[in-house]
Amino acid sequence: MSEDLDPTLQQARQRWQQVARFKLRHLVLLDAIGELQNLRLAAEHTYMTQPAASRMLKHIESLLGMPLFKRGKHGLRPNPEGELMIRYARRMINDLQAAQHELQQREGGLTGSIKVGAVQSSASQILPRSVARLLSQHPGLHISIQEGESHMLADALRAGKLDLLVGRLNTGSTHHELNVEILSTEPFVVVANCHHPFAKRSQVQAHELVAEQWILPPRTTPIRHVFDSLFIKNIQQTPERVIDSVSLSFNQVLLQEMQCLAILPRTTALSLEKQGLLRILSFELGQLFGALTIVTLKNGIPRGGVQALIQTLRNTAVREQTDPPSNLKSTDAP
Repeated sequence: MSEDLDPTLQQARQRWQQVARFKLRHLVLLDAIGELQNLRLAAEHTYMTQPAASRMLKHIESLLGMPLFKRGKHGLRPNPEGELMIRYARRMINDLQAAQHELQQREGGLTGSIKVGAVQSSASQILPRSVARLLSQHPGLHISIQEGESHMLADALRAGKLDLLVGRLNTGSTHHELNVEILSTEPFVVVANCHHPFAKRSQVQAHELVAEQWILPPRTTPIRHVFDSLFIKNIQQTPERVIDSVSLSFNQVLLQEMQCLAILPRTTALSLEKQGLLRILSFELGQLFGALTIVTLKNGIPRGGVQALIQTLRNTAVREQTDPPSNLKSTDAP
């Protein structure tokens, strides 16, 4: 009687039958091949023989009616359709794991893992303080932090390798797959070690700063682009003596070892200044570098631990909001 069905219902039934043929082990194999790009290693990872994995992959491609990988001497490389299927397979696996964690949470405190991406050049005190507060309430959680540049971490978030991202991403249309929530409008400041000639100056001008040695994020980062634009606008030139680095720990050591300047989020700089490790210079950068944001997948459903971290980030950001110190004024500021 299927020929008597309404065409819309017939199409729905066909779609369901196609989806129903997919098994969880199909998704696990796709995820493993996408990660390892080698069928033998993927087979070992999923506890199968290589011939069995090969047959399963052919079956998956037969169900979809299209190839997903390019075969070559160096292994399997996903084509665009393969990348799409791997991304969705990874999301479904993560969702199933999240459901398991949610069930465990009903028996006690929050448990499970949270994978957070942190944009290095946007390093802020808000994230570590939020993690500390959350773990004090839910010690059963496991939180891992992956640092990197914004575009790399955004790709990892889309691929399901991260649960959320904390950084300075704009809210424009280029991130249509992502939900970008403004967390804080914390400004950046210019810093130097306590013995730098500018450390005790009540006023510093742009033409003096441009000749100094700097530690800055690479030119490929949005923050560096905005920084250079600020100097071009004010004095038609940018600093030439620059060490490219996005490592906060490396930058802190280098600031102590040589006379140089760097830029840091204000809360980070204030914390280090209180410890006597550096000085904030009297030159205002303002809000030019954009807001600190929480970034999640637009169509994702954050599990309990992730939701708890997001709320803790919001609460911590509210606590961190203070008036700018008076020593951040400069007549040469833009």
